[in-house]
Amino acid sequence: VADGSLRDIAASYVPRCNVIGLVEGIFVIVSDITDVARMTRELERANRIQALGQLTGGVAHDFNNLLAIIQGNIDLLKLNTENAQSLKSIDAIASATKNGATLTSRLLSFARNQQLSPEVLNVGKKLEGLREVLTISLGACNQLNIEVGDTAAIAVDVAQFENALINLAVNARDAMPGGGSLTISQKQESVSEADSVHLGKIPAGDYVVITVSDNGEGIDSDKLGRVFEPFYTSKEQGKGTGLGLSMVYGFAKQSGGHVLINSTLGQGTDVVLYFPLSKELSSSNTAAEPSVLKKGREKILVVEDNDDLRHVAVAILEKQDYQITAVANGADALAKLNNDPDFDLLFSDIMLPGGMSGVDVAKQALSLQPKIKILYTSGYANGQLTDSETLAGRAPLVAKPYCARTLLETLRSVLD
Repeated sequence: VADGSLRDIAASYVPRCNVIGLVEGIFVIVSDITDVARMTRELERANRIQALGQLTGGVAHDFNNLLAIIQGNIDLLKLNTENAQSLKSIDAIASATKNGATLTSRLLSFARNQQLSPEVLNVGKKLEGLREVLTISLGACNQLNIEVGDTAAIAVDVAQFENALINLAVNARDAMPGGGSLTISQKQESVSEADSVHLGKIPAGDYVVITVSDNGEGIDSDKLGRVFEPFYTSKEQGKGTGLGLSMVYGFAKQSGGHVLINSTLGQGTDVVLYFPLSKELSSSNTAAEPSVLKKGREKILVVEDNDDLRHVAVAILEKQDYQITAVANGADALAKLNNDPDFDLLFSDIMLPGGMSGVDVAKQALSLQPKIKILYTSGYANGQLTDSETLAGRAPLVAKPYCARTLLETLRSVLD
């Protein structure tokens, strides 16, 4: 068209014939299908990303089980080891396990099944608070500009929010090898019903919009449509895992928002994050000192289908003097609950074999023993935890891979 933009056109050609059948001309019917073509591409992309999310979520589930076994045995070894050299080796294993957990966290974030812990935060204060770490992530040859608009708050998982911005800063750094500038700006924006279609069908309402702009190399238009897919990267081989933007995408969607990306070769890239506006402002919280782990004599039913992980969980809990009964599936769990009416807590994996999930077991456990406490664990909930809303918030979750302290502190808080 006249302004230089490209349009999608559908054309059909119909011959015009005279009375004896000879073609005298052609009728050309031209339709502008730009909007239809765009929506079709967006639908195909959404379906592709959904399929990839299911795949990566399944991989993360199995990997988190393996990491949980490793982490549990690390904790048990630490309790029984005093040799300094042995402890150093154990710490090295723990560090590798933590890195593996970070990888699966990114996969689950893309799959929108990461267990988030939303907190209300003041966006402007948080961006200013991240200035130092973002400057370090950008490197000395790049400049960081933070432009804070009106005071606004969002309810998000703070750690994932920080990780998302750091990932975007690292991407910007890689796109500006000769130096450049990164600008992070924030504003409020109202999204109408019409706008919602173009923003991943997020609900109409008020949003905080965070734009991360660099003046780097930009991304080819033929690659731009795939940048949110896991393990796809527009960078040179060996310079990117392809998980940064996919994590940002999954986090934004799971937080009730959306993310857009615009890029022009030779000019730079804009990543635009939408998060629902919160009416509250955060208060600063100081980190609590690690408490002494309390022991207990309560009776706990552990439901975990992975044999090795079940044994680890039992060992950790028995070291704190809890009375443990452990089973591998929902049917065996219900049999134990029917035979023994005195369980204090059900600690169950959500994904179980045999057609009965941990949520199903918990619901029946509460019908059998109304006073029983519930604690879930999962490496990948696959959306099933939403069914537990009927439990009125009585069932927190310990995400795999969990360390002994996290399990014991959470379990004790539920029992207390």
